[in-house]
Amino acid sequence: MDLERDRGYTDPTASFRGPFDGGSAYHRSWSYQSTMRRYREIMTTYGDGAKKLWPTEFGWASAQNLPPAPISLQIYPYIVDNTEAEQAQFLVKAFELARQWGYVGVMFVWELNFGMTHSPATDSHAFGAFGILRPDGSARPSYAGLRDMPK
Repeated sequence: MDLERDRGYTDPTASFRGPFDGGSAYHRSWSYQSTMRRYREIMTTYGDGAKKLWPTEFGWASAQNLPPAPISLQIYPYIVDNTEAEQAQFLVKAFELARQWGYVGVMFVWELNFGMTHSPATDSHAFGAFGILRPDGSARPSYAGLRDMPK
């Protein structure tokens, strides 16, 4: 494993310590690019280079403007590092990168509206923090970002 390549870039404001923690907090987008590149390397190594990757469950979570979820923060501590604006930025950038790479097919964002049916304040997970809609059904910036990005 090439840890330097997989680390992404550092962010001095991030409190989350990713799996490659060497004493600094890694940016909250640390895993998308390295995961996609690693999958692509495996596919080409084993003769599947003509096939496209289909990310079926990817996204970024943000706790901003959501009810507190103390249990969720223990399970997903990185959600407090992402603002809603960053969530939107990262999602749109993921699609832009995939288009540039050319080896990515259909992409499924996790998720639309989990928070509308599960309360982050009472559930033991933060899946709603991945949503592009808030628990009240209003759109987060990521909704508009995805809607308005070039298709």
